[in-house]
Amino acid sequence: MLVLTFPLALFPFGQALVAWLLLGGALCFVLLRRLVGWEAAALTLIGAPAACLNLFFCQNGYFTAGALAGGLIILERRPVLAGVCFGCLICKPQLAILLPIALAADRRWGAFVATGITATAFAVVASTFFGVETWSAFFKHVLEFDTGRGPARLTILAAARSFGAAPALADALQLASGTLALSAVAIIWRSPAPAEIKYAALAVASFLATPFALPYDEISLIFAAAWLGREGMRIGFLPWERMIVVALLTLPLPMVAIGLVVGIPVTPVALFLILLALLRRALANPVPISPVPAQYLP
Repeated sequence: MLVLTFPLALFPFGQALVAWLLLGGALCFVLLRRLVGWEAAALTLIGAPAACLNLFFCQNGYFTAGALAGGLIILERRPVLAGVCFGCLICKPQLAILLPIALAADRRWGAFVATGITATAFAVVASTFFGVETWSAFFKHVLEFDTGRGPARLTILAAARSFGAAPALADALQLASGTLALSAVAIIWRSPAPAEIKYAALAVASFLATPFALPYDEISLIFAAAWLGREGMRIGFLPWERMIVVALLTLPLPMVAIGLVVGIPVTPVALFLILLALLRRALANPVPISPVPAQYLP
């Protein structure tokens, strides 16, 4: 992240801030427009709760979502360039834990190697210019940072800690969550499921595998909603899938609101249910369900 943001230090703060938000927003807009059209893309990337939080806090959610979604969108046609996009996620590696598993499960070896080379190159440059101690500081930050209060927590680790769980128990629960997410991604990416379902599952499962995530990171779930919505429009929606699309678009707002009412962090539970629904879709008989007329297809 230091390597990617260092050029902004060459400009006055106001100009750098505007450039940061515009470049990130433009990246996501170009990618999402390819999936849902420019009107829906523009509205979503400004009005969706995760996008609003990213704009309010001037954070990096646009860039990390763009790196993941951009690589997935071009994976079929340009696997090496997709790997370069994935490798850029070394700036926030906790969001890319499952990427190697997915690429290996689908035998995307060109993208797999390109991801590793790009990530290594960025790591070498960062260590050379900013020192290797930045890595230990980063991982300490990820594992120890207080990721919000109570119902706002996104990960299993943070939710467990909010209930006062001992560090060892919280770590074990996070490990179990990551293992389940990894298994689901491996199964889905090894299956003959449509690419859109594989991509959506990877985006959702990443939040169950990582120990650290914040609400603005959930911009990648907007792309998951787009992929699931496109697949539903293509062959029809299974029960509850329309609601899942809405939930993915509006996270984190409804989960935080429900959590405040019931007093527990429900986001990890919701993400597990969504991942199970995507697993159901991936393993379902690929016969069209309630086919949508061609004129309504995007």
